[in-house]
Amino acid sequence: KILSDRGHIDTLPGEILIAWLLIQDLAVLPLFVVLPAIGGAALDTSVFDTFMHVGASILQAAFLVGAVILLGKRIVPRILTVIARIPQQEFLGLGIVAFSLGTAYILQFFGLSTAVGAFIAGILVSDSLQKHAIFSEIKPLRSIFSIIFFVSLGMVLPASFFFSNILAIVFFTSIIMLIKFCIVIALTFYLGYHSKTSFMVSIGLIRVGEFAFILAREGNTLGILSSDTYAMILPVAFLTILLFPSLYFAAPNVYLFIKRKV
Repeated sequence: KILSDRGHIDTLPGEILIAWLLIQDLAVLPLFVVLPAIGGAALDTSVFDTFMHVGASILQAAFLVGAVILLGKRIVPRILTVIARIPQQEFLGLGIVAFSLGTAYILQFFGLSTAVGAFIAGILVSDSLQKHAIFSEIKPLRSIFSIIFFVSLGMVLPASFFFSNILAIVFFTSIIMLIKFCIVIALTFYLGYHSKTSFMVSIGLIRVGEFAFILAREGNTLGILSSDTYAMILPVAFLTILLFPSLYFAAPNVYLFIKRKV
């Protein structure tokens, strides 16, 4: 949305950012699969048992996801075509919601995360001829779900913890943003991009992604992360998201200032 508001979607930094963010979100899928396995393997006594437990879970998850996608590509487009022919337009939106929740529930029943199920549902829907009509139906819901998402984060984070650990939160936020900036700018320079492109991409990836909240909650639920660690991750990640728009808007001027001084 920020790239769109700034008119940067079709620029080189914008295209790199979108591609990078998509790959970053895809990388979350194997993490969702591995986390429950790691949590279950915490009771094992040997490293070999732990690796066997994680490996078996990955194979099971890969089989389930592959089966769902294979069946879905053959069945889902036909079902959506039938629903789209119904004169009442509301049935298409209801069908998509039912399909997404159903896919998430089925994969959760077999031990995977609901986030993985929802993601797989989106992949299957993207193959249908009705994907543009479906997107126009669910587009108004994005803002509502975004509001619910961040309001729920605020309800989870205790105000007393935030104010009593404000210095640690600011410190970790600064360190994370600095590390992310340095890694991204080093990679983009290595790939041969112009210094301005590298700077804009680095600023664009300086925040912590929203999936971090879901991964942290999953880790806390499984006992991999302690409650204190989970409570620290929430404000740090949220603060990077809060600071990101201002930093990205100021990035071109900051780059010109640095360019003149160097």
